[in-house]
Amino acid sequence: MGRFARLRGCFRTLGQYWHTDKGRHDICDYAKAFVLMLLSAAIAAAAVFFEELGIFAP
Repeated sequence: MGRFARLRGCFRTLGQYWHTDKGRHDICDYAKAFVLMLLSAAIAAAAVFFEELGIFAP
């Protein structure tokens, strides 16, 4: 079995899970959590970047 066949199988399973009520709810929750973590990391990186430029210094 090739790599892409396994990957195709994973996506098929996720698609089947998406079509259930619980699966759709879980996947949406995971996506929201991922976006919040990404946003938090971006805000933290921007704060460090701007602090080093001296913008936040009093």
